[in-house]
Amino acid sequence: MMIQVTLLVTFYTSRGIVFAADSAITIDRGHGPTRLPKQEKFLKTRRLGLNGGVVGYFGLARVAKEDMDRWLRCALDSWNGSRVVADLGDYLRDALNSAVPRAVRTRIPSGFHIGAFESRDGVPVPVLQYLSNINGLDEQTGTYSGFREYRNEEHFPCHAANPPWASVAPSQLRSELRS
Repeated sequence: MMIQVTLLVTFYTSRGIVFAADSAITIDRGHGPTRLPKQEKFLKTRRLGLNGGVVGYFGLARVAKEDMDRWLRCALDSWNGSRVVADLGDYLRDALNSAVPRAVRTRIPSGFHIGAFESRDGVPVPVLQYLSNINGLDEQTGTYSGFREYRNEEHFPCHAANPPWASVAPSQLRSELRS
């Protein structure tokens, strides 16, 4: 039996990070997916970055027999906070690796996008952390593979695979995103 959240999309704009998701929560008991009641797929936290942040999730919709939105809200409320976005990703990584059984982690793709503004070189810039148990993606089929322990990594534009971003200073990031 697998309970899943199906879609989460984030992207950078000159004003910050856009989060979007579908509303489906499904369970598959072996004869096709059945819709379950909605969950909150984006949760705000005031204790992140410069002005607070947002956490969105996909894949796993339950942790320890609790709906993900409730589990995540409890985790966020228990967290001390930080101005560094990666700190929340590390905190959630450790909590998930402890709470999600290995048999589930290695079978069900799951991930989190964590976005907030952070100060880089004295300039407020949007920062996105990506936390998941996914190790690979088949670009032909769009399927995930290689599920394992959760890991946390930054997806700040200067760290993206696209080399032109590597030379952009934080003070120029928003200007570059506009163009």
